[in-house]
Amino acid sequence: MGKFIQFVLLVGGMLIAMSGKTLAAEEMAAGEGTDKKVSVSVQVVDKEGNALATGKVTVKHSDAQAETNERGKFSLRVGESDTLVVFYPGKRKREIAVRDFADKRIVMEDFIVRDEEGVYYLADTMPRFPEGEPTMWVARNIRFPFEAQARGASGKINVTFVVDEQGNVTDVNTLAPRNANFTSDVDLLWEAIRVVSSMPRWIPGKVDGKPACVRCYVPVTFRNTGMAPPKSR
Repeated sequence: MGKFIQFVLLVGGMLIAMSGKTLAAEEMAAGEGTDKKVSVSVQVVDKEGNALATGKVTVKHSDAQAETNERGKFSLRVGESDTLVVFYPGKRKREIAVRDFADKRIVMEDFIVRDEEGVYYLADTMPRFPEGEPTMWVARNIRFPFEAQARGASGKINVTFVVDEQGNVTDVNTLAPRNANFTSDVDLLWEAIRVVSSMPRWIPGKVDGKPACVRCYVPVTFRNTGMAPPKSR
């Protein structure tokens, strides 16, 4: 009889403990669900204050989302403890806690990347070729190598180069062929490097209003007509 009473007391104690844990869990869940909801209406702009339309805004760890309208504005109903994540093409992603909103604007910064040598891949203002379309200038100044034309070589070559702070074309090189439309013919590679290296000065790119070294790319196309020019004597 004594053992039976002990068993009943033990089971009762376990049930009380489990009930306490369940109640605590329910209270915690209820507390989490009482995050005060607020309406957020904000404009998304660039550094110059221009509205950014069709930007995407999401709530972290939530399915809630919105898109900026033609005036760069969006509205969302969110919790005070939520975090907004703002995306826009070419701009850095922004994460902003709702409780940290200081004004009604979110300023998006340009997504600028540079290598260890300080050369930018994107800039506030990209370099500009003063003589029109770079590919047209290259096409007018190509000298199709006789040997390459005689053996039927043709195709595209992607040439990479850096426009420095003075607008000079430097660090000219070629990229690996991307597909069958591209060529790896050595004579054509050297001619592509030669013609791009001979380009006149560009108007330098700028970052934060100052001239900067910026990497650029230009495709060079060699079309073989099958009529090799006469060999020079």
